[in-house]
Amino acid sequence: MIDRTEAMSQLWEYSRGNTDNQNLGFIDLCLDYIVILQDCIDELELRAKMKETT
Repeated sequence: MIDRTEAMSQLWEYSRGNTDNQNLGFIDLCLDYIVILQDCIDELELRAKMKETT
């Protein structure tokens, strides 16, 4: 599974070779969603660990 840092790195690499503003806006949106989804995953993993210890 790809992690947040790797996904963001790949999108940034793609964006460096792309000068179309519409595509860059889409990439920025994707980066935002990656961060949000990773935060949700982190929260769910934390909750699962807390349930295991109780």
